[in-house]
Amino acid sequence: MAHRETAEQRRQSLLGELRRQLEGVEQQLKALRQRWQETQDADRYRRWGELLLTFAHEIPDGVTEAVVTDYDADPPQTVRIPLPEGKTVTDAAQHYFALYRKLKNAADALPSVMERLQRRADELRQLMEQVQNADESELAKLSEEARAQAAPSPPSVQRDGEFLRYVVAGGYEVWVGRNADANAKLLHLARPDDLWFHVKGAPGSHALLRVRQRNEQVPPDAIREAAQLAAYHSRRRTSAWVEVDYTRAKYVRPAKGQKGLALYTHFKTIAVEPKTPDDIATTGEGRR
Repeated sequence: MAHRETAEQRRQSLLGELRRQLEGVEQQLKALRQRWQETQDADRYRRWGELLLTFAHEIPDGVTEAVVTDYDADPPQTVRIPLPEGKTVTDAAQHYFALYRKLKNAADALPSVMERLQRRADELRQLMEQVQNADESELAKLSEEARAQAAPSPPSVQRDGEFLRYVVAGGYEVWVGRNADANAKLLHLARPDDLWFHVKGAPGSHALLRVRQRNEQVPPDAIREAAQLAAYHSRRRTSAWVEVDYTRAKYVRPAKGQKGLALYTHFKTIAVEPKTPDDIATTGEGRR
Protein backbone atom coordinates (compact mmCIF):
# COMPACT_ATOMS: atom_id res chain seq x y z
CA MET A 1 0.00 0.00 0.00
CA ALA A 2 2.80 2.43 0.92
CA HIS A 3 4.59 1.63 -2.34
CA ARG A 4 1.40 2.37 -4.28
CA GLU A 5 0.96 5.68 -2.47
CA THR A 6 4.56 6.64 -3.27
CA ALA A 7 3.97 5.91 -6.95
CA GLU A 8 0.80 8.00 -6.93
CA GLN A 9 2.67 10.90 -5.28
CA ARG A 10 5.31 10.66 -8.03
CA ARG A 11 2.56 10.70 -10.65
CA GLN A 12 0.89 13.80 -9.20
CA SER A 13 4.21 15.58 -8.72
CA LEU A 14 5.20 14.90 -12.33
CA LEU A 15 1.79 15.98 -13.61
CA GLY A 16 2.05 19.20 -11.61
CA GLU A 17 5.46 20.01 -13.12
CA LEU A 18 4.28 19.23 -16.66
CA ARG A 19 1.18 21.35 -16.10
CA ARG A 20 3.34 24.31 -14.99
CA GLN A 21 5.52 23.92 -18.08
CA LEU A 22 2.44 23.76 -20.32
CA GLU A 23 0.97 26.89 -18.75
CA GLY A 24 4.24 28.74 -19.36
CA VAL A 25 4.34 27.66 -23.01
CA GLU A 26 0.71 28.62 -23.54
CA GLN A 27 1.29 32.07 -22.01
CA GLN A 28 4.19 32.64 -24.40
CA LEU A 29 2.08 31.47 -27.33
CA LYS A 30 -0.72 33.86 -26.37
CA ALA A 31 1.70 36.80 -26.18
CA LEU A 32 3.29 35.92 -29.51
CA ARG A 33 -0.05 35.54 -31.27
CA GLN A 34 -0.99 39.00 -30.02
CA ARG A 35 2.35 40.31 -31.28
CA TRP A 36 1.70 38.61 -34.64
CA GLN A 37 -1.56 40.54 -34.96
CA GLU A 38 0.38 43.74 -34.36
CA THR A 39 2.79 42.93 -37.19
CA GLN A 40 -0.10 43.06 -39.65
CA ASP A 41 0.03 46.86 -39.34
CA ALA A 42 3.61 47.02 -40.62
CA ASP A 43 2.77 48.11 -44.18
CA ARG A 44 0.41 50.78 -42.90
CA TYR A 45 3.24 52.37 -40.87
CA ARG A 46 5.53 52.28 -43.91
CA ARG A 47 2.87 54.03 -45.98
CA TRP A 48 2.37 56.65 -43.26
CA GLY A 49 6.09 57.40 -43.36
CA GLU A 50 6.01 57.79 -47.14
CA LEU A 51 2.98 60.08 -47.04
CA LEU A 52 4.50 62.27 -44.32
CA LEU A 53 7.64 62.80 -46.40
CA THR A 54 5.60 63.49 -49.53
CA PHE A 55 3.40 66.13 -47.87
CA ALA A 56 5.88 67.45 -45.26
CA HIS A 57 5.85 70.95 -46.79
CA GLU A 58 2.05 71.14 -46.49
CA ILE A 59 1.68 69.98 -42.87
CA PRO A 60 1.61 72.88 -40.35
CA ASP A 61 4.02 72.91 -37.43
CA GLY A 62 2.67 71.93 -34.02
CA VAL A 63 -0.30 69.82 -35.19
CA THR A 64 -0.94 66.46 -33.55
CA GLU A 65 -2.37 64.84 -36.66
CA ALA A 66 -1.55 65.09 -40.36
CA VAL A 67 -4.47 64.86 -42.77
CA VAL A 68 -3.28 63.95 -46.27
CA THR A 69 -4.60 62.33 -49.43
CA ASP A 70 -3.22 59.01 -50.60
CA TYR A 71 -3.46 59.32 -54.38
CA ASP A 72 -2.00 55.84 -54.90
CA ALA A 73 -5.12 54.30 -53.37
CA ASP A 74 -7.95 53.39 -55.71
CA PRO A 75 -9.95 55.50 -55.29
CA PRO A 76 -7.78 58.17 -53.57
CA GLN A 77 -8.54 58.39 -49.85
CA THR A 78 -8.01 60.75 -46.95
CA VAL A 79 -5.53 59.43 -44.38
CA ARG A 80 -5.20 60.72 -40.82
CA ILE A 81 -1.71 60.15 -39.37
CA PRO A 82 -0.99 60.76 -35.65
CA LEU A 83 2.16 62.81 -35.08
CA PRO A 84 4.14 61.81 -31.96
CA GLU A 85 4.49 64.68 -29.50
CA GLY A 86 7.69 66.68 -29.87
CA LYS A 87 8.62 65.27 -33.28
CA THR A 88 8.85 67.15 -36.56
CA VAL A 89 7.03 65.75 -39.56
CA THR A 90 10.30 64.31 -40.87
CA ASP A 91 11.11 62.78 -37.49
CA ALA A 92 7.62 61.29 -37.35
CA ALA A 93 8.16 59.73 -40.77
CA GLN A 94 11.40 58.14 -39.57
CA HIS A 95 9.58 56.95 -36.44
CA TYR A 96 7.03 55.10 -38.59
CA PHE A 97 9.73 53.66 -40.86
CA ALA A 98 11.54 52.33 -37.77
CA LEU A 99 8.30 50.85 -36.47
CA TYR A 100 7.72 49.22 -39.86
CA ARG A 101 11.18 47.62 -39.82
CA LYS A 102 10.71 46.41 -36.26
CA LEU A 103 7.38 44.77 -37.06
CA LYS A 104 8.72 43.23 -40.27
CA ASN A 105 11.59 41.69 -38.29
CA ALA A 106 9.06 40.29 -35.85
CA ALA A 107 6.88 38.97 -38.67
CA ASP A 108 9.87 37.10 -40.09
CA ALA A 109 10.88 35.61 -36.74
CA LEU A 110 7.55 34.78 -35.11
CA PRO A 111 6.14 31.92 -37.25
CA SER A 112 9.02 29.53 -36.57
CA VAL A 113 9.00 30.40 -32.87
CA MET A 114 5.24 29.86 -32.58
CA GLU A 115 5.53 26.58 -34.47
CA ARG A 116 8.23 25.36 -32.06
CA LEU A 117 6.17 26.37 -29.03
CA GLN A 118 3.08 24.67 -30.41
CA ARG A 119 5.07 21.46 -30.89
CA ARG A 120 6.31 21.73 -27.32
CA ALA A 121 2.75 22.23 -26.04
CA ASP A 122 1.59 19.15 -27.97
CA GLU A 123 4.51 17.11 -26.58
CA LEU A 124 3.65 18.16 -23.02
CA ARG A 125 -0.02 17.23 -23.45
CA GLN A 126 0.97 13.85 -24.86
CA LEU A 127 3.41 13.26 -22.00
CA MET A 128 0.76 14.22 -19.44
CA GLU A 129 -1.62 11.69 -20.96
CA GLN A 130 1.06 9.00 -20.79
CA VAL A 131 1.76 9.84 -17.14
CA GLN A 132 -1.94 9.64 -16.32
CA ASN A 133 -2.16 6.13 -17.76
CA ALA A 134 1.29 4.82 -16.77
CA ASP A 135 1.76 1.94 -14.37
CA GLU A 136 4.35 2.09 -11.58
CA SER A 137 7.17 0.68 -13.72
CA GLU A 138 6.65 3.28 -16.47
CA LEU A 139 6.56 6.34 -14.20
CA ALA A 140 10.31 6.44 -13.54
CA LYS A 141 11.07 6.31 -17.27
CA LEU A 142 8.57 9.09 -18.04
CA SER A 143 10.02 11.20 -15.24
CA GLU A 144 13.49 10.89 -16.77
CA GLU A 145 12.10 11.77 -20.19
CA ALA A 146 10.43 14.90 -18.82
CA ARG A 147 13.64 16.03 -17.12
CA ALA A 148 15.66 15.46 -20.30
CA GLN A 149 13.25 17.54 -22.38
CA ALA A 150 13.23 20.40 -19.87
CA ALA A 151 17.01 20.65 -19.44
CA PRO A 152 18.85 22.75 -22.07
CA SER A 153 21.95 21.19 -23.58
CA PRO A 154 25.13 22.98 -22.43
CA PRO A 155 26.70 25.03 -25.24
CA SER A 156 30.24 24.40 -26.42
CA VAL A 157 32.07 27.69 -26.02
CA GLN A 158 35.54 29.03 -25.33
CA ARG A 159 35.89 30.71 -21.95
CA ASP A 160 38.56 33.38 -22.11
CA GLY A 161 38.78 34.98 -18.68
CA GLU A 162 35.98 37.52 -18.48
CA PHE A 163 34.56 36.70 -21.91
CA LEU A 164 32.76 33.86 -23.65
CA ARG A 165 33.78 33.49 -27.29
CA TYR A 166 31.53 32.02 -29.96
CA VAL A 167 31.79 31.63 -33.72
CA VAL A 168 28.65 32.46 -35.70
CA ALA A 169 27.65 32.24 -39.37
CA GLY A 170 30.33 33.46 -41.75
CA GLY A 171 33.09 32.63 -39.26
CA TYR A 172 32.64 35.86 -37.27
CA GLU A 173 33.76 35.80 -33.65
CA VAL A 174 31.34 37.06 -31.00
CA TRP A 175 32.55 38.00 -27.51
CA VAL A 176 30.07 37.99 -24.63
CA GLY A 177 30.75 39.68 -21.29
CA ARG A 178 30.28 37.49 -18.20
CA ASN A 179 29.67 40.30 -15.69
CA ALA A 180 29.52 44.09 -15.34
CA ASP A 181 33.31 44.45 -15.32
CA ALA A 182 33.58 42.35 -18.46
CA ASN A 183 30.84 44.37 -20.17
CA ALA A 184 32.81 47.56 -19.50
CA LYS A 185 36.06 45.99 -20.72
CA LEU A 186 34.32 44.64 -23.82
CA LEU A 187 33.35 48.15 -24.85
CA HIS A 188 36.89 49.40 -24.16
CA LEU A 189 38.35 46.72 -26.45
CA ALA A 190 35.82 47.23 -29.24
CA ARG A 191 36.90 48.62 -32.58
CA PRO A 192 34.70 51.42 -33.97
CA ASP A 193 33.00 49.27 -36.63
CA ASP A 194 32.44 46.19 -34.47
CA LEU A 195 28.76 45.44 -33.88
CA TRP A 196 27.53 45.76 -30.29
CA PHE A 197 24.38 43.92 -29.13
CA HIS A 198 22.15 44.16 -26.06
CA VAL A 199 18.64 42.97 -25.22
CA LYS A 200 16.14 45.83 -25.32
CA GLY A 201 14.93 46.93 -21.92
CA ALA A 202 16.32 44.06 -19.83
CA PRO A 203 19.51 43.23 -17.90
CA GLY A 204 21.99 41.01 -19.69
CA SER A 205 25.47 40.58 -21.07
CA HIS A 206 26.85 42.79 -23.80
CA ALA A 207 27.83 40.97 -26.98
CA LEU A 208 30.34 42.17 -29.56
CA LEU A 209 30.67 40.86 -33.11
CA ARG A 210 34.22 41.45 -34.35
CA VAL A 211 34.40 42.71 -37.93
CA ARG A 212 37.39 42.08 -40.18
CA GLN A 213 37.70 45.49 -41.82
CA ARG A 214 36.34 49.03 -41.68
CA ASN A 215 32.82 49.65 -43.03
CA GLU A 216 32.27 45.91 -43.39
CA GLN A 217 28.70 44.91 -44.14
CA VAL A 218 28.01 41.97 -41.84
CA PRO A 219 25.68 39.31 -43.35
CA PRO A 220 22.16 39.06 -41.86
CA ASP A 221 22.74 35.46 -40.67
CA ALA A 222 25.72 36.55 -38.54
CA ILE A 223 23.75 39.49 -37.10
CA ARG A 224 20.83 37.24 -36.23
CA GLU A 225 23.03 34.65 -34.51
CA ALA A 226 24.90 37.31 -32.52
CA ALA A 227 21.54 38.73 -31.42
CA GLN A 228 20.42 35.25 -30.40
CA LEU A 229 23.53 34.95 -28.22
CA ALA A 230 22.82 38.31 -26.57
CA ALA A 231 19.27 37.13 -25.87
CA TYR A 232 20.52 33.79 -24.52
CA HIS A 233 22.84 35.56 -22.07
CA SER A 234 20.12 37.80 -20.65
CA ARG A 235 17.33 37.42 -18.12
CA ARG A 236 15.00 36.72 -21.02
CA ARG A 237 16.80 33.50 -21.95
CA THR A 238 13.65 31.43 -21.39
CA SER A 239 11.43 33.68 -23.51
CA ALA A 240 10.39 32.43 -26.90
CA TRP A 241 11.02 35.75 -28.60
CA VAL A 242 13.26 38.66 -27.61
CA GLU A 243 14.02 42.08 -29.10
CA VAL A 244 17.74 42.89 -29.34
CA ASP A 245 19.23 46.30 -30.20
CA TYR A 246 22.48 46.46 -32.16
CA THR A 247 24.71 49.24 -33.44
CA ARG A 248 28.32 50.00 -34.33
CA ALA A 249 30.57 50.18 -31.27
CA LYS A 250 31.47 53.80 -32.13
CA TYR A 251 27.89 54.75 -31.23
CA VAL A 252 28.08 53.20 -27.74
CA ARG A 253 29.47 54.89 -24.62
CA PRO A 254 29.61 53.86 -20.97
CA ALA A 255 26.95 55.27 -18.66
CA LYS A 256 28.65 57.47 -16.06
CA GLY A 257 28.72 55.99 -12.60
CA GLN A 258 26.98 52.77 -13.66
CA LYS A 259 29.54 50.05 -14.29
CA GLY A 260 28.72 47.77 -17.21
CA LEU A 261 25.83 49.89 -18.47
CA ALA A 262 25.94 51.75 -21.78
CA LEU A 263 24.14 54.42 -23.77
CA TYR A 264 23.83 54.02 -27.52
CA THR A 265 22.41 55.59 -30.69
CA HIS A 266 22.00 54.77 -34.40
CA PHE A 267 20.69 51.34 -33.45
CA LYS A 268 18.45 48.83 -35.15
CA THR A 269 16.25 46.24 -33.46
CA ILE A 270 15.91 42.60 -34.40
CA ALA A 271 13.50 40.03 -32.96
CA VAL A 272 15.07 36.63 -32.29
CA GLU A 273 14.71 33.42 -30.33
CA PRO A 274 17.41 33.00 -27.64
CA LYS A 275 19.89 30.39 -28.88
CA THR A 276 23.54 29.37 -28.89
CA PRO A 277 25.43 28.32 -32.05
CA ASP A 278 24.99 24.69 -30.97
CA ASP A 279 21.22 25.14 -30.93
CA ILE A 280 21.32 26.93 -34.29
CA ALA A 281 23.36 24.14 -35.90
CA THR A 282 20.94 21.53 -34.54
CA THR A 283 17.95 23.28 -36.13
CA GLY A 284 19.79 23.92 -39.40
CA GLU A 285 19.56 27.71 -39.23
CA GLY A 286 22.23 30.11 -40.44
CA ARG A 287 24.55 27.47 -41.87
CA ARG A 288 23.73 27.68 -45.55
